Amino acid sequence: MSRQRQKSGWTLLLSVLLACAPQSSRESFIQAAVTSRPVMEVQDLYKLLYQARCGIGHLIASRASARDYLLAEIAALPAAGAEAAAGAGENLLESCAPDGKMVRLNLRPFVQRGLDPEKLLDAMLESARLTRPDTAALRADWAAAGALIRSGRLPFAQESYAQFTRKNLSAGFPVMHHSAAYTAAYHPAYRVLRLDAFRRYFPAVTAL
Repeated sequence: MSRQRQKSGWTLLLSVLLACAPQSSRESFIQAAVTSRPVMEVQDLYKLLYQARCGIGHLIASRASARDYLLAEIAALPAAGAEAAAGAGENLLESCAPDGKMVRLNLRPFVQRGLDPEKLLDAMLESARLTRPDTAALRADWAAAGALIRSGRLPFAQESYAQFTRKNLSAGFPVMHHSAAYTAAYHPAYRVLRLDAFRRYFPAVTAL
C-alpha cells in the first residue's frame, strides 16, 4: 500500500471513529443551541459561547447605570405585537453554557411574573463580581463549534466560520452584538447571570 493510500485510509478511519464517538456535553450543547434558534448566525453562536465563559461584566459600570439600562429596556418591552409574540412561550431561564452554570434570564417572562428588578440587579452584580473570563475554555468551545461545522453537524458554511474567526478573533475575544437576522427573528431581551446567583436572589422562583 502506498504512503498516500495509507494516509487516506487512516483519515477515513479517523472520520468514522469521530462520527461514531459519543458527543461531549460541549458539542451537544452547541448543537442544541443552534437547533433551538434556526435563524442563528455564526456571530450569534460566538456571542452565546462568549457569554458562557466571560459573562457580561463589561456592561456594568455601576449599579446606577445598570439599573437605568435595565429599567429602560423593561419599559420598552411592548405589551403586544410582533416582539411580544416572539416572547410567547419563552422560558424565564435558558442555559448559555455547556456546564449549565451561566444562564440567560429573559426579560419578557421576568416582567410577566412581576419579579423584582432590584433583586435582578443584585444577581447581575454578583455574577459580574464572581465571573472571571475563561478564554481557554472559550477557545475550546469555539474550536468544537468549528469541528461540528466541518463535519456537517451545524448548518453554517465553513468559510463563514473561518472568516469570522480570522476577522474577529485574531486580536483576542471581542464583545459581539447579535446579528440583524437574529434580532429581527427573536427580539432578544435578556440578562446573563450565574445560575447560582439567580437561585440565591430568587429562591422560590421556578426556571420555567
